[in-house]
Amino acid sequence: MLAGEAQAGHKGIFVTAEAFLKVQNPDRNIPPSQPGAQPPEDIDPRHLTVGPFGPSDGRGADRLYITANALDQERVPVLFGPASLVLPSVKDMHGVGGWCYRADKPGDQTTVLLLYGLFGNIDTITVLANVDLVRESSQCAPSTRVHTGLATLSGLKLGLTRAQVRAILGPPLARDSWRDGYKSVTGGSVTPELRRKLHWEDYGATDYGRFQTIAVWFKDDKVIGYEVDEFVIDGPPYGFKPSSKNGKP
Repeated sequence: MLAGEAQAGHKGIFVTAEAFLKVQNPDRNIPPSQPGAQPPEDIDPRHLTVGPFGPSDGRGADRLYITANALDQERVPVLFGPASLVLPSVKDMHGVGGWCYRADKPGDQTTVLLLYGLFGNIDTITVLANVDLVRESSQCAPSTRVHTGLATLSGLKLGLTRAQVRAILGPPLARDSWRDGYKSVTGGSVTPELRRKLHWEDYGATDYGRFQTIAVWFKDDKVIGYEVDEFVIDGPPYGFKPSSKNGKP
């Protein structure tokens, strides 16, 4: 099962990175907090863009920001350094894998997962407060790019309270005692620009479905991790009813 299919076919919000983490909920879906609530047309791109990635604390000249579904997976080892591939712990995540990096500064346990999907882009960016949250933490390579100051362009970062997160992202569409979740589901026609972005030049798709999600993990009312994700599939998403204003990946 692909992450987008899981989003479409199940209630709540599917969390891609939890297949790589030590978590409490093995089905990885955050239950809906408002049954029947309509997700937004689009998630603000500032919520889906993370940085600045180093070197050092990110304040140097090389201030790298990454947006979900915008970075070619082949660029990751070039930008962050060599690392072993990490794979999910479950069999339903076909085509999903990636890299794990941790801060190389003593005392900084910040860790980042960069996960790709079928079409070659980094769909999921996950920032964690501690490398011990990762199931196979020994595979997390040190990188000068990773540091505790990472945040989305909208201000989501480690250590915020739940109230502060909701002031940035709004009320969640899904939640439980330790997670808040947000999503957007859109679809439309495949344009030449989108075909190039997704490496679909030799692929005959005419329609797409797009899933954008944010998941935030809490412990003692503080953010210990967050995931931003954008995933695009061939064909309209299950149950999607197009409006007069379709999303544009």
